[in-house]
Amino acid sequence: MIDHAAARWSRAREYALCPDARRYEMWERSEALRHGLMVAAHECAEIGPDAIFARARALAARLREGLARIEGCLIRDAPLEFDETTAAALGASRGAIVTFEAESTRHRAAVTIEKALAAARIAVSVSPPTHSFDEAHWARPSVVRISPHHFNTNAEVDAALEVIRDALAPPDIGQSES
Repeated sequence: MIDHAAARWSRAREYALCPDARRYEMWERSEALRHGLMVAAHECAEIGPDAIFARARALAARLREGLARIEGCLIRDAPLEFDETTAAALGASRGAIVTFEAESTRHRAAVTIEKALAAARIAVSVSPPTHSFDEAHWARPSVVRISPHHFNTNAEVDAALEVIRDALAPPDIGQSES
């Protein structure tokens, strides 16, 4: 979006974008967000980005392992053939963003799982299949996206897994009245 912080009028009906990063700025700024970014930058410098990434990845691995044990849960953030060892040899690895779905197997839409997690005060998001660069994946269902971070705990990951397990459980069949 172009505003008076990002561009300068050069003629009556022409403008020039600022040559530096100001071209991406908006005139109106959120002071709260700026201060939050400052606090996050200080925290990152204090803890260290490598330690933050390692902790977030460890929590994501715990989450993936738990999701893999839930019947009907399909992890979608990497292909099934993804090999951690080969990736590491190439200097790559899985990140801490975990995506999964259960609509293909259990007919539970991502938004249904999202609502169950929200009711437990667990923040996730839903991504449509068009968030993939591979058009062949666009026919897939939407996915739930969970992004554990260094400040999360194992207990919080386990709580999320419990909510997901309950959301994917078969409906109770009531006892027949006699």
